[in-house]
Amino acid sequence: MPDIKIATFNVNSVKSRLPLLEGWLAHSGAPDILCLQETKCRDEEFPSAFFEGRGYRCVYKGMKSYNGVAVISREAPDEFEFGLCDGEEDGREESENARVVRARFGPLTVLNTYIPQGKEIDNPDYPYKLRFIARVRGLLERKCTPEDRVVWLGDLNVAPTDIDVTNPKNKKEHVCFHEDVKKR
Repeated sequence: MPDIKIATFNVNSVKSRLPLLEGWLAHSGAPDILCLQETKCRDEEFPSAFFEGRGYRCVYKGMKSYNGVAVISREAPDEFEFGLCDGEEDGREESENARVVRARFGPLTVLNTYIPQGKEIDNPDYPYKLRFIARVRGLLERKCTPEDRVVWLGDLNVAPTDIDVTNPKNKKEHVCFHEDVKKR
């Protein structure tokens, strides 16, 4: 497989980032595969024509005002699917489908995730975040083998080492730096 450039970007609204993306994608160093998170738009509003006009293909799943993932690529993926694909249903399927996309390009699998932030350690969203990460691991175990070429990227909402935060001592109880989340 030839060398390919892969980039990830939490856009916090894809439509608001189009001017930035326009310059970036026109550059000679533009990625072959661009993974976006937090696109914050419904599927029918996704600016696919913008990317297609620059020679890219798009797969995306979004929601109004929050969430949303996309894989923008020079070549169309051989296959793709959204969500955790594990049959667990707790009423958050729409959100989960807009947080995970797996795309295969020949022997390469790209897993783009927007992991829930978790809010606070004592908030019900924090155990949900931990379970979500475990479910992503389950997805990888079901869909990939250790021999497969896999890139997992996105907004993981996890800072695994001290160098990833400004003040590690003050962040010990933060939902993105807590020991429980770093172990996942």
